[in-house]
Amino acid sequence: MRHAVTSAVLLALAVPAAYAHHRQTPPIVAITTAGDATLPRLAPPSRKALAVVVDATVNVIQPFRKPIVPAFTFAAGSNGNPSISSNGRIVAWDTDADPAGTGAPGRQVVAQNRFTLVAPAVDPTGTSANPAVDLLGISVAFESTGDLAGTGNSGARQVFYKPFTGAIRQLSRGSGTSGNPAIGLRGRIAVFDSTSHPVTGADTGIAQIWLANLLAGTADPITGGFGASERPTLSNDGRVVVFESRADLAGDGHDTGTPQVFMYDTSSRTFARVTNEPGGCVGASAARIKRDWRIAYVCSGSAYFTMLHANQRFHVATDGGDTTRLVPQADAYFMLVATTANLAGAGTTPTHQVYMVNLFARPPTPAASSVVWYP
Repeated sequence: MRHAVTSAVLLALAVPAAYAHHRQTPPIVAITTAGDATLPRLAPPSRKALAVVVDATVNVIQPFRKPIVPAFTFAAGSNGNPSISSNGRIVAWDTDADPAGTGAPGRQVVAQNRFTLVAPAVDPTGTSANPAVDLLGISVAFESTGDLAGTGNSGARQVFYKPFTGAIRQLSRGSGTSGNPAIGLRGRIAVFDSTSHPVTGADTGIAQIWLANLLAGTADPITGGFGASERPTLSNDGRVVVFESRADLAGDGHDTGTPQVFMYDTSSRTFARVTNEPGGCVGASAARIKRDWRIAYVCSGSAYFTMLHANQRFHVATDGGDTTRLVPQADAYFMLVATTANLAGAGTTPTHQVYMVNLFARPPTPAASSVVWYP
């Protein structure tokens, strides 16, 4: 019965036969096989390419090419937090290696397109990190403690936004700590978390999720709980914001001490609590799948995803391993997981590896869902 229910859900989300990779692709494809691999904060906006970090080396991989070898690799220095465009041609990350030859100290954000490597901004403080590229690869947002936009920033960690061919802008404000940016489709909105008070600018010590209108030049919080709301990401269509929060946002806002996954619909301006697990859930990411959104996350080391409007939840088996990340690939059938479970064999691996899971050939297991919409 479980298999029948799962198959029915997947068939309802089927992609056209012209893109039938799911029929030829094995149930599990090992994306990495050595070193310690991590999936970045931001999910790939399409299935054409993905970015992974293996032992501080950035790799861009096209998962349906055989053999699976990186299309781009950067190994000098220490590298992290890659973000990739939908066509896989633009990747941005932070590094201490100065590959652009700017002479700037510390950590800088760099971006590589098919032909050249550039530094979107030269940061004299050496504190630029955690970049986010938009879907089309025309702009980037990142964090820094520098006064990069000439606003007089005095050392608070702020979020900055820069079109690759335009001027840099500061999206966050106040003396709180701001970070974890993501940019929506065509650079119209951005999200980030910040502990700044929206009126006084004082550091509240409690992170909230902020939504920035890049056309109007405004940014304001969309959460207000007494527990931290952090790590927002946007779906590939730019409509849905997913994040984790310790606040009881669907109730009185008190600090529960346990993170759960939440969603905000930028069109209807409604929220949903996606999880309500005793041990908590983290690492939320989302992708538009036909007329619904797939929200992926990890709860107590187990990988799950929820089909939002269908209110259906599924478990992606990584039994016995330490699973750190599950992300959708903007495809009805494929997801990426980072785990020590040996999905290509048996038992566990000594380090985390990244696998692509074909849900058509390896159906997930239905699980009880608890989506609650509010207000």
